[in-house]
Amino acid sequence: MGGARDVGVLFERTDQPLDARRLEAAVGRAGAGAICTFTGVVRDNSRGRDTTGLEYEAYPGMAESQMHAISAEIAERWPEARVAMAHRTGVLEIGEASVVVSVSCPHRAEAIAACKWGIDRLKETVPVWKKEFFADGEVWIENLHIPPYEMADARRGYDPTHPRQPLPHRREIERLVGQPAEKGLTLGTPRIYFTRAVARRGPGPGSKN
Repeated sequence: MGGARDVGVLFERTDQPLDARRLEAAVGRAGAGAICTFTGVVRDNSRGRDTTGLEYEAYPGMAESQMHAISAEIAERWPEARVAMAHRTGVLEIGEASVVVSVSCPHRAEAIAACKWGIDRLKETVPVWKKEFFADGEVWIENLHIPPYEMADARRGYDPTHPRQPLPHRREIERLVGQPAEKGLTLGTPRIYFTRAVARRGPGPGSKN
């Protein structure tokens, strides 16, 4: 079969502390002369305000699937790379790691470039939502990019192929779709990424029109 080979070795969404060394071990191999790792950590300020912590939510399954798609992009550009990605969910304290991207390549320039591509694309396309906590309140920070998925609210005018349109929050999608959480999901789960078929199905069982 043609095309780039799969270079991804580990993709995860977890509510447990992240271990960058574990991801580095996953991408390490005899032919790798360099491993570049990016670790994002929770800082104590945002947009001029002091923060006390963060909370992350991610769409189950979709986050990992999009990480795998990013590794395919990396494979096209750096076919000798190996890629591992992990994103934390739940409530995080200041200084805790929220995301780790680790890439190995035969040479340092390739590893650095591929790692930068990986974290930039992760921030752009992986369906993760962040809540910032302040001394006087909290606020959800919406993802500002649309991954290449069909959205349940496409009928409302959103173009799922456009890379930089605002994502409605999961609660807005619940209101638009007009149905409760599907089997296996809860109302606390981000639910933006449905197929168009789900949107067209209308209210689910038990919903009132």
